[in-house]
Parts: sequence; C-alpha cells; structure tokens
Amino acid sequence: MATKTYKKFLTGAATAAMVASAVAPVAAQGQDVADTANKSFNDIGPDSSHYVNVIEARELGFLSGYGDGSFKPNKTLNRGDVTKMLGKYVVATSGKTLNEYVEDNNIADVPNFADVPNSISDKELVTYSKIVKHAEIFQGANNNLMPTKEMNRDQIALVLVRAFDLEDKAGDTKVVDGANSAYEKEIEILLENGVSNANPYKPFNKTSRAQFASFLVRAYKVSMGWDPTKPLPEPGNPDPGTDPDPEPGLEWEGDIGIDASKDSLLADGKDTSVITFSILDEKGNVDTDADNIVLALDATHGTFSSERVTVQDGVATATLTSEQSNKDLEVLITATVAEASEGYKDLIGEKQTYGHITFVAYSQNVETLNLTGAESNQTDRVTLHFDREVSLEDFVVTSPTGELNYQYRQADGSWGAPTTVVNPLVDPADVRHALKPEAINVLNAPERINGGLIGGGSIDGASNYLVDGILGLKPVEGDSKSVEVILEKDSHLLDNSHVVVVTNFVSESGKISNSATEFILTDARTPEVTGVSNSGLNEVNVKFSEAIEDGTADFLIDGTYNANDDAAIEYGEFDARTLEDNRDTVSITLGGEYSTPPTPAGYFTAGNHSIQVANATDFAGNKATTQNLNFTVEANTTQPSAEVTVESPEQFIVEFNTDVRTAEVENFAFQVYNEDTEAWESITSEATDEEVGLEVSNLGGNTYAFELTEDWTQIYDTEGTNDNYYNYEYRIVYAKDDLQNLANGVTNAEQVVLDLSYDGSPLNSADTTSPEITEVVQDGTSSTFTVTTNEPVKIAGEDNAGDTLSQKQESVNNGTLPEVKGTILAKVAGGKTVEVDATVNGYVDGYDNKFTVTAGEVTLAEDVTENRVVLIPAGTYSLQELVDFGYLETDFELVLSQLTDDVGNTANTATYDFEMEKTVVNPDLTPFYLVKAEYENYNVEGNNTQVDIAVTFSEGVAAANSAADITKWSINGHDLPVGTSIKAENRDGVAGNETVIITVTDPSLFMYEDNVPVGEGGEIQLPVPEVSNVITVDREIASFDGSKLTGRNQLVVGIPAFLQNVNYAIELLSRVAALDEVEEADRELIEAARANYNSLNALERNYVSPQLVAQLEAAEEALGEAGEPTPEPTTEEAIEEVAQTITELFGLEEDVTLPQLAAANPTVEELQELATQLANVAPGDVAALQDRLGDGNITEQTIINGFNQIRSTSAASLYPELVEAFEAAYNL
Repeated sequence: MATKTYKKFLTGAATAAMVASAVAPVAAQGQDVADTANKSFNDIGPDSSHYVNVIEARELGFLSGYGDGSFKPNKTLNRGDVTKMLGKYVVATSGKTLNEYVEDNNIADVPNFADVPNSISDKELVTYSKIVKHAEIFQGANNNLMPTKEMNRDQIALVLVRAFDLEDKAGDTKVVDGANSAYEKEIEILLENGVSNANPYKPFNKTSRAQFASFLVRAYKVSMGWDPTKPLPEPGNPDPGTDPDPEPGLEWEGDIGIDASKDSLLADGKDTSVITFSILDEKGNVDTDADNIVLALDATHGTFSSERVTVQDGVATATLTSEQSNKDLEVLITATVAEASEGYKDLIGEKQTYGHITFVAYSQNVETLNLTGAESNQTDRVTLHFDREVSLEDFVVTSPTGELNYQYRQADGSWGAPTTVVNPLVDPADVRHALKPEAINVLNAPERINGGLIGGGSIDGASNYLVDGILGLKPVEGDSKSVEVILEKDSHLLDNSHVVVVTNFVSESGKISNSATEFILTDARTPEVTGVSNSGLNEVNVKFSEAIEDGTADFLIDGTYNANDDAAIEYGEFDARTLEDNRDTVSITLGGEYSTPPTPAGYFTAGNHSIQVANATDFAGNKATTQNLNFTVEANTTQPSAEVTVESPEQFIVEFNTDVRTAEVENFAFQVYNEDTEAWESITSEATDEEVGLEVSNLGGNTYAFELTEDWTQIYDTEGTNDNYYNYEYRIVYAKDDLQNLANGVTNAEQVVLDLSYDGSPLNSADTTSPEITEVVQDGTSSTFTVTTNEPVKIAGEDNAGDTLSQKQESVNNGTLPEVKGTILAKVAGGKTVEVDATVNGYVDGYDNKFTVTAGEVTLAEDVTENRVVLIPAGTYSLQELVDFGYLETDFELVLSQLTDDVGNTANTATYDFEMEKTVVNPDLTPFYLVKAEYENYNVEGNNTQVDIAVTFSEGVAAANSAADITKWSINGHDLPVGTSIKAENRDGVAGNETVIITVTDPSLFMYEDNVPVGEGGEIQLPVPEVSNVITVDREIASFDGSKLTGRNQLVVGIPAFLQNVNYAIELLSRVAALDEVEEADRELIEAARANYNSLNALERNYVSPQLVAQLEAAEEALGEAGEPTPEPTTEEAIEEVAQTITELFGLEEDVTLPQLAAANPTVEELQELATQLANVAPGDVAALQDRLGDGNITEQTIINGFNQIRSTSAASLYPELVEAFEAAYNL
C-alpha cells in the first residue's frame, strides 16, 4: 500500500513529546482517565461504556463537544461528522496546530468537494474536508462528500482501515453477519485488531458519536503499537510501562484535589469560576470525614472571594474572579492547610497543593460587534457594515450544535417556532431565518425619526416605524465585514426615505453590544434585463439588474406568444435555507398555446428565439424600458427511463431520470415470466382470479413506491400449491411512448423494462427473517419517537396497499393483521425498572420502514422527596420531563411485539436500546441576564440589622446550583457574611422566580475599611474613594429553563439608605483630612463636617474611622490659628484655574471639546472641585472662559448643563451659596 500523506507519525523523542502533549492532562497517581475531566461533557458519564474513549479522544484532539458543554453521544454520525473527527486526527498526529498544518500543506489550494464550497456557513467542515481529501481518506463520489449522509457501521470500518493503515492479521476471523456487506474484509480487520469486539457486527446499523469515539481511539492506539484496551500513557511518558511524576495542575495533588467549574476565564476582571478543594484519602476518594480543615488560598492572578475556606464533609469551595489583562495569563492556584481538627493536624503548614487555570485575554474585536454604517439602493434590502468580520450566526438563532434555525409560515400567517429542520418543499417566501431577540431592527419613515438617530441604539417610541418583515440575512461576497438584510417583499422600504438600523449583539462571554446607524435611501436606478437563458425546452429565465416586483413585467416570446396570458410565470425569491437570491430572475414555463409543429405544444424547437420584456418594475417603482433579446435553445433529446430497487418481496422503489406525469407512471404492466410458454404474462391471483395490481405512491420528486395489493401466499395459494413468488421472475414494463419527459416533450422510443429479479433481489429467495429495529430517534423533546426497521413492515390500517395478510395470518388471527404493541422500559435513577405503554402510529413516509410510536405518561402517586424537600410533586409527567428532573435514567429500551414484515414474518418481540438526552435549552430563544439591583426593606435596631437587596433577572432562576445559591454571590469581592440568606420570588406573574432577595444581617459589609484606607503609621491614605457597592454573581448560573447568564454579571447598588448619613459624613470628613493646610476659607467645610458627624447616632458612628475624627479635631484646632483669608482670585486667575482643572483632572488636551468632556465620565469629587472653581467665574466672564478653553467649545449653555448636573449631586448641599449664585446669574 502506498504511504498516505497524512501518515506522518513522529519517532523517538519527538514522538514522546507529541504523545505527552496529546494526552495531557491525565490523572495523577495513575488514576484512570475516567476519573479525570468528569465535567468535560454534561451528557455522558462513567456509566457509559464509551466514556473513557470519549474523554481520551477529546484529550488527543480528535473531537470536541458543543458550546453548551454537551457531547451528544447518541447523535447519529454522518459523513460530515466523520470528516471533522478524522481531520482533527490528521492535524493532531502531525504535531502542528491547525493553522500551521493548513499553511504547511497548502490546504487552501486543495479543490473543494463539489457539495462543500467555501461559501457554506460551516467553515470548520470546509477546512477539514480539504484536509481529509488531501490526506486521501475521503475522495467522494463524483467529487461529492455528501456530508449529511449517515454512515453505516461497515462504511466506518472501511474508513478506519484506510485512515490508520490497519493490517489484516493471520488467521480467519469470521464476521457472523458480514455476508451481505461489501466491506466484510474491513470489518474482519477491525475485529482482529481489537478496534471492535462486536460480532455480530451489525454492518448496516448507523453509528453514534460515542461509538465512533471508541473506534477512533482504539484504532489510534493500535497504530501506535499500544494495547487498545489500556488507558493512554501518562503525560511526558509514551511508554505505558512506567509512571512519570505528576505535574501540577487542576488535577488531584497528593491529599488535596483542586477542580475548576470551567477550564478558563475571560481576563476582563469580572469572569468567575468556582474552585472546589477536596480532601482525598489514600485511594483518591473524597474523605467525607474531613471537617473543620481551613485552607489558605492564593492565586498569582485574580482574587478569591475568601482567602481562607473551611472544609466540611471533605469539600470546600471558593469563587475565583479574573483580572483584566490584554494577554493570556497562566494562573497558579495554591491551597495550604492552615488549620485542622484532630486527625489532620499533621497537615498544617506541611500540605500544600497547586492547580492551574488560564485567564484568556479579553479581545474587544471578538467581544463586541458594532455597526459602522448601512446603505441601500434597493428598497427590498439593506446592507449593514460592521467594525469586524460578521457571520450569520452572530444574529441568527443557532442550535446547541451550531446549526442555523429557521421559521416556517403557518396556515394562519404567523411564524412557527425556530427549528433546524430544512424542508426543501416549502416555498422560499414562507421560510425565514430565526433572528435572535432584538438582533436587528430596521425603522423606516418619510422623514428623520425623532429628529435623527435613535439615542444609544434604542428604538423606544419609534415602534410605529419598525419594519416587521426580515426574511433573512445574506453574506456579502468579497466583504466579510458586511451582511445584507433581505426584507419580505410586502415589507419593502419607502423610496427617498429615512432608514435607521439598530443591532444587538451578545458575545459568547455575554458582553452586549448595541449600535445604530442611519441613512437616506434613494433608489433612482431603472431595472434592465441583463440576460436570458432557457431550462430545458419549455422554460425561459429572464435575469434583471436588480430585484423585480411580482407581476409587473410583460413578456412576448417569438413576437406572437403572450406569456402573461398562457404561461406559468414565477418571480424569484430569496431562500434563507440555501442563501440563493433569485429576486432578480423571472422564470416562464410555456403553456399549451405555444405551438411550433412538429415540436409538441408547450415546447421550444431547438434554435434561435426572442423575447420582449416591458414594464418590469423594481420595488421602488422604477419602471424598465422595453427591451428585445435573443436566446438560443439547445436541442434536448433525453428520453425518460427508470431504475428499480426491490425493498422487499412486496415493495419496489422506482426512480425516473426525468420529470414525468404521475398518470403515466401508473400506466404500466406488472408481469411474470412463464417458462412453459417462454413469454411474459400478467399475473393472476389464485384467490381472486383477477389480475394482480400494484399500488403506486409518490415518495417525492421522481421517486415512486410500487406495492402489491395482495400477499404472495394469496396470489399463489401457497397452502394449497406449495408454490410462491421466489420460483419466478418478474418485471414492470412501460410501453413505447407511454412516458414523456416534461422538460422537452420527448417520449420513450422503446419500451422501458424494469427487471425485478436482478441479482440479489429479495424476490429471488424466500424471506424467512423477522424484521429488526435498527434505530429509535426522539422527535425533539416530545414523547414521540421515529422507529426505523431493516425492511418494510406492516401496520394495520396504515399501508396504502392495504394490510395484505398472508394465508397463515388470515387463519390464525381471525382475518386481521396482528396489532403491533409497544412498551418502553425505563429505569428510575438508582432504582427499579418501570414499563410505559407506547402507542404505535402510522408511517413517516412511503418506504414503510419508518413509523412513529408515542410514549404514554408516567403517574407519580406521591411526591418525590429528598431530606424532606419535595423535588417532584405527585402528578403525571412525560418521559422527557422525568429525565430532565433526573428521576429517570437516560437509557431506555423499546419493545415491540407482533412486528410483521411484508410477507408475514412476525417478530414476537423486537427490541432496541436507545438514550433520551436531557433537554438542552437554546439560550438564543430565552436570554437570561441581569436587569437591575436595588435596596428594599431595611431595619436597623441595635444589633438586629437587616438589609434586603432585590436582584431582578430577565427570567426565573434555576431551582438548584443557581442564583438562589449563596455561594454564587459576592459583594465588593467578598463572600456574603455569615447569616446572609437568599430566596427567589415570582413578582412579574410569568413562569419562574425572576427576583432574588439577598438578606444581609451585617451592614458593615457595605462600609468596608477599604473605603478609608489607613497606612502603616495610622495616617489616612488620600484621596479617599467614594463608597460604592458592587454585587457580583457567578457567570455559570442558569435560568429555570437552562439558559446561561449573558451580558454583565455585576451591578452597582450604591449605599443602603440607612447608611446615607454615614456616607455623607465620611465624605465631609475626608475632605477635611485632605486639606494640606487649614485656612479661613475652610471654616464652612470644617463646621459642616462637625455638624454632620455630631448628628450621627451611636450605631452610625461605629462606621466612621477614628482617624477621620482625629483629623477633624486637628483641623478645628488649626482653624483658630488661621491667618487672614486668601484674597479672591482675579478673573484671569479664576479662568486659568478652571481650565487647569479640566485639563488635569480629566486628563484631556488643552483645547477641550464636549465629546472629550463626556468621555471623561467625571466623578462626584471632580464635579465638586469644578463647581468650587466655577463659582469664581462671574456670568459676564463666560466669553473669556470660552476663549481660554478653545474656539467656543464650552458655551454658556454648557456651563448651565454642567451646573445642573452638579446641582443634582451632594455638592449642592456643600455649597448652598454657590447654588444661589448660579440660579441668580443664569435664571435657573
């Protein structure tokens, strides 16, 4: 075999380094990989036989999970999935990063598969499809990858043997059920090498993601010369025979384990992760007897909510908050035993363990997405420009697996729920992209809306102008920073009008970007025809320079045929499913009045033709001039023909090569070969003495199902004659000219013969095997499941051809088809097995090997409780609900009795094991974010202090491990104090408890000494910052429907009302402490500070630093010794002082502009300082101040507006005379 280009395994030290990197991190102290990373995926655990291989495949870089933390172990594998996994394997084993591999191997130059162009949204598939093509793993049929086509297990065997060069070992391993598979030899090689141990192999079953992970890892180990049944070697040690020294990390370290709730944090100073510290026994298990052990915590970057935590029942947790950084940070976490109870005292100061976590640099380019402009010269669309590359996924709802969601128009005109289902049969006008809530809003009005751009990206008050009709988004070719918004045809914009666009983007880390832009839409272009072409011999396509409004154009063909009166005219549409935009194209299908003998009516003759186009109008009302164009119709002589596949002795699938009329499809002869007469004859039934017919039904497109209307045993009277179908040959025949190609009118020049007894046909031998179930797939989260069998089956009353009972069935079942009955076996978590009735419904399609079953509900007679807490109230629930509650395990078994195939073989019991995943909520549909936080009730009486903070979310919080958990919160970076309680309430009347009440009994929490810093010598550190309180909630909390928190995770709540007086007094005292020297001008401030301090009660004075009081007393003493007051500054001095304050305090250039002032976001102290200095500038000197600040950027109105802002702060009470002076001078 030639060496594959991907087979680049390293040797020696290089191999060891590669393997060490590939398999790290693995468990320390020889633990099994299954004990590590057990939080890698949330839907597969150690109870799965594939779990270890899934984790190892992830560590090797061969696969990854989904954005919601799931792996989807039961998802049926298609060729696209396999392409990605094998592509990742190729890259991982090269020892290079993906970008390095792509560059070094010129992957960009590898020709695309025909059905995986660069333009598709799944860019990952594009890249890896080129990689596997370059590696000669996949070549595709006719250069088509067919990524959505599911793969049978025998096809997987072929791919693995080819990818890993697996060798055929000595001996003869018989594949029990491989006789009918073209890849029996490859299956044998898998079995011989230990890649699979399943024999029978079930070659025609589908493969799940979990199964393929096991295949992939075992094949890799075999290719490396390792035992496929053993775990991967330890990091840095490619030889499984020895154990290397464990490296520090977020793994078990000695007797203390460290684990993080997520792998990395965003380096934005806000992101959090819960770090769990576990005391382990000698076997590596949590020591639940370990209590009252205090761990001292430290991190090289970021901060812990508490620097010391107490272990209870062997476990302690602390929240780590990241720090802001413009580069990635590798963070070392250290936990040291600081205090311990009896039995663990030897660990004090001696036991220390380490862990690592990464802070990922905050990237503004990724975290934000803002409009830079918008434009349009067509009223049915708007082009949006952004400040970075944009994708449809930024604004369209995606599934947890990354697939775009669509909405389909319902019978009542409304839009259905978002779905990933792509139904090609629905008219493009009735399917749209499912946009995320408020993702894109377009407003349109004859004049400027609200005097201009909507402030801050808000559309409040402008709903009357909102365009309700976005059909979809379309990438702009050649411009990755732009996207085109396609509107519904009846929602197009006004010409010569004002357009405002507002976008709302939420990053993966939850940062929200609101942006808006506006423009004037003017469409003065006149549409014109740019091309004419034909499709077949009866259709002509007219292409225009822009989108054309439906029904506006007139078409005259060949100078005589008025297409508007006879032809079928279809105006093109934008298709959100394929992103094809055909609004600039009109298709005309000839009617019967177009006739050019001898060509059949309704068809063009080959040769030159002409078309006149008039009155074509765009959506802005611009009308095209009349144009005459020529086009050439090439001869098309394709005759209709067909191919047949025999699915079972009683069902045949026929596919025609062209469009044909259904009536013609049904005009056939069903014949049997008579060996005595050596002639083909019609088939006569022994039971009815009538000619045997076939029921025909369309399966979509040009594919049809042909089914017997009688069972073969009835036709041949098998019980009386011992004769049956397998003794004869059969065919379906269409006579000459009975079929017509609808594209060109050409008929079949010879009879079309479909041989039903070809080699391998099921009609050639007796069918004695009962049907088997090959797949069970849940319909979303409903109680309905689609069941697939290995052959067509009979369901009473559902088959188009009737029940067609065999003679045996007729005699033993009172002349009726046995009713298929279903049962689903479910396991209560950690308990017994329960049986749930399942109703068997009708077929899914005309192939008769897919049907649905609906599971019944389960009634819980009494509450399900734990520690007297009701987890599930008594009642009736669906299986999905009980799985979501955790009451039922995810493994189920479907049992069907009396399942019958076409010829009457009946399986007394057919079974199939399947899994039902917990519901995964799409956060795009139910966004979960912080709305507000505010103080509510408070009570301060002696030592009985209570403060309630109400935090409101956009929807209800989860019942467990959520915002109602006290460990998920911190205030000012500190854990909530002992005695704090949390409860959740429903205040908005919508399902879910959206309001979280945090009750704090220690008000000192809001008055940290950090607010009045004191140095080593007791001196106060200045300036004293303003007191504020920041509440932080863990980013990993979820809502009651599973949505993750998006947007901010911090809110500022200021100071509780009962501490406002204290805060105000501290502000005044801090100003006194900040005086360099005391002068007479300071008397008013010092006296105000004393008056406010004296007004505090005894409890309130407890919150005031003694150092501040001492500074006040010193200032009062100095005031008595103060000299003459400082003279009032001159006008020039006052102006200069104001200018210096603005330029220095605000950090601005000398020539100040209003936008610069606004961007400076001045603090209250800065405003107070400015207010003091502005008092020295008389109203008449405003012009001089303007000149000093540069070109009149500061106007009199600016002074007034600024003062109004100052007056709204506590500065107004500090300077009452100043307030009066401004009010008098400016008539405020």
